[in-house]
Amino acid sequence: MSRLGELRHVADLVGIQTRYVDALGVWHEPGEETLAALITAFGLPPDPEQAAGQVAEQNDRARSGLSPVHIIAQEASDPVLSVRLPENESSAEWHCLFEDGTETSGRSDGATVHLPAPLPLGYHRCLLNRGGDLTQSELIVAPASCHLPDALRPGARSWGLAAQLYGLRSGRDWGMGDFGDLGWLAAAAGRLRAATIGINPLHALFAAEPRHFSPYSPSSRTWLNWLYIDITAVPGFAE
Repeated sequence: MSRLGELRHVADLVGIQTRYVDALGVWHEPGEETLAALITAFGLPPDPEQAAGQVAEQNDRARSGLSPVHIIAQEASDPVLSVRLPENESSAEWHCLFEDGTETSGRSDGATVHLPAPLPLGYHRCLLNRGGDLTQSELIVAPASCHLPDALRPGARSWGLAAQLYGLRSGRDWGMGDFGDLGWLAAAAGRLRAATIGINPLHALFAAEPRHFSPYSPSSRTWLNWLYIDITAVPGFAE
């Protein structure tokens, strides 16, 4: 097998896609340098033979011990981790290092690790020691749900406006709605206790390709479309 073929094999092992087809039906495949860089980014050596061996070793170790990631709700009254143990082992020592610098340790109850409650929010690290064979897991402790403001709770209602900015007109614009008009609309909606305003995309388009004028296919999501500048608000306009 060629080196490129070996790199593709390793990429498949770790879940890196080795080819794709674009919107025009053209297939693209990364070369050796790109694949090697991606494999290295996964913490593997750039040599495909060594990388394949390391992946195989990691897979063998993953069959016992802790899963790579555990996610637990902070509200859990009895947070537990599931452990995979060989048939000839009944328990294993564990140790958790929390993000705030505190630590805790113990011994599993069979294939179950009982953690102290409540767990601190954050990203933590847990180690399982099976007679010197260590496996590590990232423990993510998060709220059971994201923050929900009162306005979005069951039974509550809110309302808003939808507007195409270019369609807003005022006595001071230059033929189409601009950021000044948007500010006026936001202030007026706020006085009426509106919760939101939905507008069309305002991203920058293609200055050198005027035919590409769809706001849903911008040239950048960082920059805004200069056509919406409020000319009358530009410093020096009055002069």
